[in-house]
Amino acid sequence: MEFPAEIGFYDILKSGGMNLPLQIDNSHKKEVQKNIHNFSDKPLNLTLIATGTGETYKINCILKSRRKRAKFYRLVFYLDQEEAKLFEPNIYKFDEIDLTVKLNIDADEQKKILNQISPEQRKKIYAILHDIERETGQGVKSLKETLKKGLVMDESYQTAELFSLSDCPKKTASEFIEFLIDFCFKNSVPLKQHPKTMFDDIERYVYICLKNRICSCCGAENNYDKITGTGTIVQVHHVQTIGMGVNRNKYDDSEHLKISLCSICHSKAHQEGWETFSDKHHLKGVIYQE
Repeated sequence: MEFPAEIGFYDILKSGGMNLPLQIDNSHKKEVQKNIHNFSDKPLNLTLIATGTGETYKINCILKSRRKRAKFYRLVFYLDQEEAKLFEPNIYKFDEIDLTVKLNIDADEQKKILNQISPEQRKKIYAILHDIERETGQGVKSLKETLKKGLVMDESYQTAELFSLSDCPKKTASEFIEFLIDFCFKNSVPLKQHPKTMFDDIERYVYICLKNRICSCCGAENNYDKITGTGTIVQVHHVQTIGMGVNRNKYDDSEHLKISLCSICHSKAHQEGWETFSDKHHLKGVIYQE
């Protein structure tokens, strides 16, 4: 997007960053207002071109705010400490003169951001860590570092190096969530949020439930006590029916789709039929072999 503007009163922040306001005359604001929403929450390349001298300066920034004034439309861009330090000695070349502004999304940086851990993933990770903290008494900070190392050491996952929850890849974040849920299942850590909602891939959730004999539907544990006859039995439900009269101990079901269900949910699956039951609870069977 390209538009005429001039620099307003800029601020150097305590953090070392800068708020750089650009003021667009009312006669040119309509087109800017129409398209500026496309640049929100994205890394931007801002090019300032001084009318007359042709002096040009490129800035990496983000759009901080936009506001309509009586005589102009105001956009405020945030420059981090490094960008502000570079730009401040050059700002006099562009201050109090008419400018042509070119605004573009930084495609490479945007791609990098899209591949990074999302705020939603980060929120899920800390929610699980707080659940573990309540059960163990170990602080979240200590748990986080210990369990991150545990993920790296677990050869069943692809993550092979220590990572930061500020900018790790989405794939790493997904694996860490799965690793944490698996840890909770193995150690009977109660979760405030249904674990199914934590997974991006429902098949991985069902697999982890099968691995730990947790009901994929209601989250019940397999804790049946044969002596007292109390507790819950979690069974393996075969999506493809094996059939009556077949010796299940000898039958090869390695290619069958399976799901773990407690006896109550298992009965419902048979009563309602798998298609109705799976659609209602957003579940699916997976290939799993013990």
